[in-house]
Amino acid sequence: MIEIGYLVSFRPQEKAGDRNYCNGVMNIPIFSIVEEENFPNIPEDAYFAFTSTTAFSIFKKKRGINGIREPCFAVGRSTGEIMIRNGLNPVIPRIHDSMSLAETISNRVPLGSHIIIPSNSMHEIVLDHILESTGFKVSRIYLYHYRTLEISGEMEKLNPIDGMVFTSPGEVREFHRQTEGKYTGIRVHSIGRITANELMELGYENAGIVGNGHFDEVMKKVCQERNNSGEWI
Repeated sequence: MIEIGYLVSFRPQEKAGDRNYCNGVMNIPIFSIVEEENFPNIPEDAYFAFTSTTAFSIFKKKRGINGIREPCFAVGRSTGEIMIRNGLNPVIPRIHDSMSLAETISNRVPLGSHIIIPSNSMHEIVLDHILESTGFKVSRIYLYHYRTLEISGEMEKLNPIDGMVFTSPGEVREFHRQTEGKYTGIRVHSIGRITANELMELGYENAGIVGNGHFDEVMKKVCQERNNSGEWI
C-alpha cells in the first residue's frame, strides 16, 4: 500500500476554515490574526484598494462602507466577492497580484490621487512603491497584525510531506526561519508572483507555481496535480 504524503498549507486558521480538498491535506497556521485597537482618520477624497478579505471585513466593522467612493479596488476575486455582497462594485485586475492591481488603479484613477490601502502590518508594500513611483499619494492603514505561532514541532509530526502551499511572502519567510531550510527540497506551490519569487530566492527550487486566484481554486488545482495515491501527475 502506498503511503500518502501530507500536502500542507499555512494560512491563519481564521482564513483557512476546515475544508478537506483531497487526501492528506493539512493546514498548520503560522500566524493568528489580532485586530488593532486604533483606527485613523481617513480623508474623504481618497480611493480605496483592498488586498484581503480580512482587511475589508475589519474595515467594515470599524467604520462601515459609506465612505468608500467609486471606483474602489480589490486585489482578487475572493476580496471582490465580499465587497460585492456588501453593496460595492470593486474593480478587480485580470491577474490577481499587486503589480496588476497598481496598473488597474493607474488606468481608473486620476494621477496624483490619494490611495488608501487597508491591510496588516506585515503586508508587502510592493503596491505602494509602484503607485508612488507613478505619481500617486499612498497611505496604509493597519487594521490588524499577525501573532506568530510555533510550527516546527507540528511539521515534525507529519511524515512524509510531499507538498506545501504558500499564500504570501510573509508565510514563506517565517516558515523558512522556523524550519531553518529543512524543507527546501519539497515540492512547493504559491499564490502570486511575489510569493513565488520569495520561495525561489530562499532556495525552494522544486516549485509547481499555481499562480493567482482564490485559495479554494488553488487547492483544488494542486490536488488535481496529485492523485489519490499521493503521486504527482
